[in-house]
Amino acid sequence: MKAIVSLHRVSSYARSGLIIFLLFLLTDSTRAQLPDDMNIFARAQLRASMLYPVDSNIDQSSYSAQIRRFRFGLKGDLIDKKFDYFIQLAYDDTEFPLRAANRFELLDASATWKMNEQLSLKFGQFLMSGNLERMMNPLNQQFVEHSIVSSQFSLERDIGIELKHQWKIGSIAAREFLFIGNGDGPGSLGDYGGFQYLGRLEILPFGFFEKEGEMFLSDLTREDRMKLLLGASASFNDNTRYGFVDLNDDIVEAFERDVLYWNVDMLSKWKGWSFYAQLTNRSVNVPVIYGKDLDFSGYYRSGQSYSAQLGYVLVGNYEIAGRYTGVINSPDHLLLPSSDLDEYTIVVSKFVNDHKVKAQLDVSYQAMKNIFYEDQLIARAQLSIGF
Repeated sequence: MKAIVSLHRVSSYARSGLIIFLLFLLTDSTRAQLPDDMNIFARAQLRASMLYPVDSNIDQSSYSAQIRRFRFGLKGDLIDKKFDYFIQLAYDDTEFPLRAANRFELLDASATWKMNEQLSLKFGQFLMSGNLERMMNPLNQQFVEHSIVSSQFSLERDIGIELKHQWKIGSIAAREFLFIGNGDGPGSLGDYGGFQYLGRLEILPFGFFEKEGEMFLSDLTREDRMKLLLGASASFNDNTRYGFVDLNDDIVEAFERDVLYWNVDMLSKWKGWSFYAQLTNRSVNVPVIYGKDLDFSGYYRSGQSYSAQLGYVLVGNYEIAGRYTGVINSPDHLLLPSSDLDEYTIVVSKFVNDHKVKAQLDVSYQAMKNIFYEDQLIARAQLSIGF
């Protein structure tokens, strides 16, 4: 087998690992000097992966060792806890593949005005409330990696304001989210078109989850009574460039497009069992972009994706879980390649300190529906650390 090794990446990840090590050494002394209403946090995922093309006549398997999602930040309260703030930096080129590596990039910078126990207003740059899986901290995921629904079809970060309201009457609880933003993604202060508008509704017919259990997928709290969350989101991004995949540099036309997104999802937990399912649709009015010679130059991802996953937490905080994901890409153009697939994943996890310290091993099989793409077998081992 042929191993693919990049000295540049090894050097990059070595530096990242050194930073993590220093953070852990300094965490106790640093926290001791911080105000009571300020917290410093850091987290990272150490991953080894193997990818094997099943249908290939040539051995094209590849291996990689990575530090993923190295995050560092501050959070806390201000003005008698009427406001809270959240600042998060990322140090890996997987989050920003087109930018220079080996430096910190700003992921989140937001403040929230807590008007009362039911109503709050958030403003700044933060992750939008598109689907439950993507809204969760990556460290709290049930599998080594997000589902394709969240990694390729979900909403991401933007600069804007979000109004959140929650209430409970008897055993029934609910949350509503309303968002308006720049529509051009994180770090963008320009305006290529209109704004992005988003609304989300969550209904919890049996009340809120224990210890905010709706923000992690595994049932580590072992809910005594069944808990259920039903969610629905819809978003319209008016005349945006965000989400465009550029294949060359000869684009001459204005390529802003309208993007319509919707998602429905559900999460249920009971006595160690957890079940999560979602369906997402992304449509673009004209997904294909042409260059000066009328050649195919880029596109916007569109189509439908869906997933369902089931897990059970065993004695000793071990968990086994399985997930199915499907993609229907609806390219709307002969030159736009279809990435339709069915993916099957199984994972075994050991929770040392809930999701803060855990070890995971998962295996995925991707059955590609495009004859030009090969089926793939993917194996990943990962250690997640956070404080």
